[in-house]
Amino acid sequence: MDLHLSKAEPTPEEREAIEALVGAPQSRDTHTAAGGRAARAQRHLLLPALQAVQSRVGWISEGALTYLCARLTVPPAEAYGVVTFYALLSTTPRPKRVLHVCDDIACRCKGAEALCTELERTKSDTLVLRSPCLGLCDQAPAALLTVAGAEPVERLFGDVTVARAKQVLKGEVPDGATRLPLPQAGDASLRLLRRVGVADPASLDDYRARDGYVALRRAIEIGPADVIREVTDAKLMGRGGAAFPTGRKWDAVAKQTVRPHYLVCNADESEPGTFKDRVLMEQDPFSVVEAMTVAAYATGCERGFIYLRGEYPLANERMLHAIRAARARGLLGQNIMGRPFGFDIEIRRGGGAYICGEETAVFNSIEGYRGEPRNKPPFPVEVGLFGKTSRHSSTCSRFSGSVALPTLPSARPARAARGSFVCRGASRGRASTRCRSALRCASCSTSPAE
Repeated sequence: MDLHLSKAEPTPEEREAIEALVGAPQSRDTHTAAGGRAARAQRHLLLPALQAVQSRVGWISEGALTYLCARLTVPPAEAYGVVTFYALLSTTPRPKRVLHVCDDIACRCKGAEALCTELERTKSDTLVLRSPCLGLCDQAPAALLTVAGAEPVERLFGDVTVARAKQVLKGEVPDGATRLPLPQAGDASLRLLRRVGVADPASLDDYRARDGYVALRRAIEIGPADVIREVTDAKLMGRGGAAFPTGRKWDAVAKQTVRPHYLVCNADESEPGTFKDRVLMEQDPFSVVEAMTVAAYATGCERGFIYLRGEYPLANERMLHAIRAARARGLLGQNIMGRPFGFDIEIRRGGGAYICGEETAVFNSIEGYRGEPRNKPPFPVEVGLFGKTSRHSSTCSRFSGSVALPTLPSARPARAARGSFVCRGASRGRASTRCRSALRCASCSTSPAE
């Protein structure tokens, strides 16, 4: 791949997929299209555009890459470096139907090796690929079916047997929404998972009937400074390894004068055997949206990104629905809850790169570069996403021009309601410890301590 554009042309399908995302070219004459700074400002659309072509055609040809480079004014060599960085993207021809079968630790323990061996011997128009952990370990062995086309199909499903997989190879589309029920569903002692299996993940009304948006309303009542003070007093901390105090992160970002501020929720969990974020996004997506909104309010973020793992199609579907529903009710966008506060969220899907779980690697990925970690200093609180102040809190929170929010409402303090408040006791599994925050935190079903 050269620094110069080749003469390869995209197919009509590839061109349509790209233009649906970046728009039709603004031609000045019959040979050239407007570009310059406006085109370069769209560099962050490189990965979504590559994914659009992959979803439409099944792979990314030289013609598609050349056309995309011309539209975004990205050197072909750089774009090639990006497309070859992600495991879910292909630069070689492949069938439109691909079955990714997990052969990682949990699935291997449930017979994935024998399953893969048998499927690889089976003749079919569907390509079978071995895959690292797909995050459906509770239903191992797992598989991900992708079917490219004008209406692409993605299904992550578990409990895969040879017989079931062969039916998929023959053209069957499995149900991708079947999940194991939570054994403790409805248990009053639950904190982070109290709505899972109880509330309808597609219903905003059901979420609000179970204390949804109580935290955001309370946060707006007491103001950003007091929100940060309460998070600090609650001793909420990150769980990425350093146990850094979340309140200090939020405060550092809030004090930055550079604008705009961005909030990035990193939901690209890829460690083998890890799937807590998937459960929360699939079963309690509104809590993620509310948590990010609270964090954005406290730290002055105008825009948020959820960097969602590419192998989670159901989580993507439900998070998109939650964002749209919240926006329609005035809980995202401008004048949230009737106050002079604006914040909105956009989903960016990962491309199959484990390293993008690192805070600066995800910044690079969103900006349209290879998802590789940056050197520090400067630190994200000074130079983060798009060169603005940023902060990262484990799996789910990063702010560019802002602070890091405690991650998804998962089983870790900073991963609780992805940007939500989590009390010190609940985050450590102590159900008897009452929340020390003046807010009703995302992990508690009881009233806050006085």
